[in-house]
Amino acid sequence: MNKPVALPPVFLWLQRAQCRFTAVIYRLLSWRLIKTAG
Repeated sequence: MNKPVALPPVFLWLQRAQCRFTAVIYRLLSWRLIKTAG
C-alpha cells in the first residue's frame, strides 16, 4: 500500500482535458470582453 502507484492514463487525460477546457473558457471570455469593448 505504501508503494507509489503510477497514475492511470485516465488521470493524465482528465488533466489535459481540464487544461484545454480552461483555455477554451479563457478564450471565450477574452473574446466577449473584446467584443463588448469594441
